[in-house]
Amino acid sequence: SYSFCTLLQKEREKKHTYSMPRLDDLIVDWVKTASIPKDDKLTLLSFSEVGVNNLEVVTERDMEPTRNEIRGLVYKLSSKAGPKPIRDDPSHVMPSVGSGSFVGDMEVNNSREHGKEIVQNAIKAGFRMIDCARYYENEECIGEGIAELMEEGVVRRSDLFITTKVAHPNKGDYSESGFMMDPEEDATEGVMAQVRSSVKNLGVECIDLVLLHWPSDFDMKNEDIAAKKRAEMWQGLELAKEEGLCRSIGLSNFTIPHYEGLIQSGVAYLPAVNQIEVHPYLPNSELVEASQAKGMTVMGYCPLGSSACLKSPQIIKLAEEFDVTPAQVILSWIAQRGVVPIPRSTNPERMAENLKGANMILEFTQDHLDSIGELEDESKRICPNPDDLV
Repeated sequence: SYSFCTLLQKEREKKHTYSMPRLDDLIVDWVKTASIPKDDKLTLLSFSEVGVNNLEVVTERDMEPTRNEIRGLVYKLSSKAGPKPIRDDPSHVMPSVGSGSFVGDMEVNNSREHGKEIVQNAIKAGFRMIDCARYYENEECIGEGIAELMEEGVVRRSDLFITTKVAHPNKGDYSESGFMMDPEEDATEGVMAQVRSSVKNLGVECIDLVLLHWPSDFDMKNEDIAAKKRAEMWQGLELAKEEGLCRSIGLSNFTIPHYEGLIQSGVAYLPAVNQIEVHPYLPNSELVEASQAKGMTVMGYCPLGSSACLKSPQIIKLAEEFDVTPAQVILSWIAQRGVVPIPRSTNPERMAENLKGANMILEFTQDHLDSIGELEDESKRICPNPDDLV
């Protein structure tokens, strides 16, 4: 009934716990009093507004579900996993998982055929969110790959959620973000120019989500200039949103002090997203929870960590227990923390495996969570530490 769905949604919005006996009892009582179809598949609920679609409890008996089956349903409904409505536009829903596009080799990223292959394999595997960035220098080939699939009728633009990032500090051969460092350059116009270029590169009229890649230049030492540049860059994104170049805007690699300083400078739109590094070696729990408390959707890049993480005894043991792959254990763990993982792969089979893993609701116990927690090791951070940036 509608009232039952409403109650479940309210319970789901409360602080997440892995044991919800009160809601469990509620469902048991409901099942006992409801008119239950007597067939081999008992569909208890379709709850698409919270990202649980066609949820089924399978029974091969001509009788009501067992308490364990119902508890499994409760666990799924109480999970934080699933698509995320975007704060600055609640009708704009981010998929529960995205496909990363940076593979760590700039020459490979620049290869048109390789970039097209990555995005096309991801879409064919079922991914509907593609994450890229100006720094990756792959927007053009990603746009071409998407255009080809649209022309072939494989996917529609409305099916896709495209994310890109602007304002990455100059590094190596990448040198288009001087406005992040030079006090004389207008960072607002610098960001606007990058967004306009990204729209052209991707071949779309409007990008779903544009993020500021980093809060400041890696070499910036002056806190006042850094804060001023952040405010200007954010204003650039706000203007891009108002011009219709992008639908939602957010942050990447921002700490809470960075965020709070930005808000204090005065903003027209609150950041909708914070994309940060998240994996078992770097759970980033404090930043994840603080970002979520501020109303931001958290996206997690490098979710699988290094290859050593996938081979760790704790992860392998859990994979064997749940009869899934190590990657699927990690992605399910991340998704159930309310984080949208962005795994990256060039292998179509692994892409399909990653997509399935991020949408699995493995029933982790506290012992399981403690086991994953043992892997935390700050020294295994992959990208620069945002805490080091002024």
